Amino acid sequence: MTLNMRTPMLVLSCVLPLLITIACSQEAERHFPDIASWSKTVTPEQYKPENLWDFIDGAAEIYLSYGFEDLSLAEYTHASAIAIRVEVYRHRSHADAFGIYAQERNPSYRFIDVGTQGYIEEGVVNFLAGTYYVKLTTHESGTEAQDALLLIAHAMDRHLAQPHGWPMPLRLFPERGRILNSETYIAESFLGYPELRSAYVAEYDSLSPYKVYLLIGDASGRSPHPLNTLLRAVARDDARPVPESTVVRVDDPNNGPLYVIKVGVSVAGTLDCREEERARRVLEDFAARLSKTLR
Repeated sequence: MTLNMRTPMLVLSCVLPLLITIACSQEAERHFPDIASWSKTVTPEQYKPENLWDFIDGAAEIYLSYGFEDLSLAEYTHASAIAIRVEVYRHRSHADAFGIYAQERNPSYRFIDVGTQGYIEEGVVNFLAGTYYVKLTTHESGTEAQDALLLIAHAMDRHLAQPHGWPMPLRLFPERGRILNSETYIAESFLGYPELRSAYVAEYDSLSPYKVYLLIGDASGRSPHPLNTLLRAVARDDARPVPESTVVRVDDPNNGPLYVIKVGVSVAGTLDCREEERARRVLEDFAARLSKTLR
C-alpha cells in the first residue's frame, strides 16, 4: 500500500477551518447570558480587525484606532414579538473602550445606570462596561420595547462582570466648570498631529468653552516625554527647557495658543482658552491634583 503524503495535509486543510469556526462560535457564545422568557440566537462568527469593514464599513477605521479586538452578535426574541439585537465590541483596554463609547455619546443624551454608564433613546441602549462597548437595538417602539432593552442591558452587564468606573486619569481632572459627560479619549492624532497619541480631554465652561487635556508619559523613560513630543509636533522644537510645574505658552499655527504644564512624566494643557490667567489658574490646580498621583 502506498501512502499518499498529501492526504493528511488535505484532511488538515478541511478540518482546520471547522475547528476555527467552532472556537469562534464558543467565544461568541460566552458573551451572552440565557434570559428567562427570551430565546437567544448567537451568530457563530465573530468579526475581527481584518473583517470589521464587512459589518460597519463606514465606521470601521475609527473602531480599529481604538484597539478593537472582536465583535460578537446575538438576537433575543420574546413571545410578544419583540426582537433585540445585541452587539458586543471588545477592545484592548478600558481606555480604548471608553474612547469609542465617548465618540458616540453626547452630553445631551438621557443617561442611565448600567455598566459604567449607558444612554437610552427610542429603540437603542448603548453602554460601557470595562473593555466592552455594548449596543442594543430594536425595531419595536413603545414602553414595552424600551423596558425590554433595559432588562437585557442589565442582564448583559451582570454577565460580562466588568468593573464599573472611568479610566483613572479622568478622575483627576478639575471638577469646577467641567461640562458633565464631555470627557473623551483621543487615541490617535491629537490636535491633528500623528505624533500625539492617547490624550484624555474634557470640556469646560459652556458660556466660554475651552478644553483641558492630559498626555500621560512612559514612567520607564524609554519613550520621549510627551511635552517634548508636543513641542516637536507643534513648534518643531523639542529642545526647549521647560521647568517642572510651570505653565508655558506654545503657539500652535493650527490650533491657536496652547498653555501647557509639565508634571512628572506627564503634561497637561488647555485648548481654545484665550485668557492666559484662566489657563494658568486651571493648569496649576490640575498639576496639584496630578502631582499626588502621577509622577
